[in-house]
Amino acid sequence: MALGMASNPIHDKINETHITKALELASTNQANQHSLNIFDRWMHLALVIIVIALGIFLVETFRTQTNILIPMLSAFGGFVAGAAGGVGYAKYKQK
Repeated sequence: MALGMASNPIHDKINETHITKALELASTNQANQHSLNIFDRWMHLALVIIVIALGIFLVETFRTQTNILIPMLSAFGGFVAGAAGGVGYAKYKQK
C-alpha cells in the first residue's frame, strides 16, 4: 500500500538545466513585456498629443465660420468619445 501519489515519469527526467532554462526564458519574457509596455505608453501619449493638436487646429482654422465649426466639433467629439470608449472596452475585455 503506497502512502504517496505515483511518480510522474516526466518529473524524473527534469533536472537543474531545465529549471535554469525556464527561469531564463521567464526573465527574458518579463523584460520584453516591460519594454512593450513602455512603448505602448509612449504611443498613447503621442496619439493624445496629435488629437489635441488636431482639435486646436480645427478651432483656430474655423473660428470665424461657426456654421462649419459647430458640426465639425460635434463630429470630432464623437470620434474622440468613440475611440475612448473602444480603448476602455478593449482594456475591460483584456482582463
